[in-house]
Amino acid sequence: FRVRKVAELRAAGAKDLIDSADRVPRDIGLWQNPEMRQGTFRKDGASVLARGVGSGCASVHLPATGGASYAVSVAVKGKGSANVHWKVNGKEEWGLGIPQLDETGEPDADGWRTLAASVRPPVGADGMVVSAWVSQKDEGEETRFRDFSVLKLR
Repeated sequence: FRVRKVAELRAAGAKDLIDSADRVPRDIGLWQNPEMRQGTFRKDGASVLARGVGSGCASVHLPATGGASYAVSVAVKGKGSANVHWKVNGKEEWGLGIPQLDETGEPDADGWRTLAASVRPPVGADGMVVSAWVSQKDEGEETRFRDFSVLKLR
């Protein structure tokens, strides 16, 4: 899935399902694996900062319609990945497939990479969770996430 396509969809009036006026969802949740090294993981201005986090994710929960199509994207600076998983009856279901977001091109001049995918929730799903993941080996290692976006395609 291409960043250009996301820009075209926005230009055509597609509404973003994520309320992120400041580039980070207002209701973002942050989680660190309690069995791994605890680092700094917080909203930091116009991005989410992870420093020295053994394993963790920044997630946003959204309603979704099973069988519909969505364009999902997240920007990352440093080492990180992103995926989507589904909710059924409001509960997270990890066994219904976990689409990964792929890099869409080269990093920009500031080192930001866009991860994106077109996803389709399985029939019966009523929600999605977009998660940006980090797994850092060193205490001083930094990763940032911003520009979380979900556009309904059809």
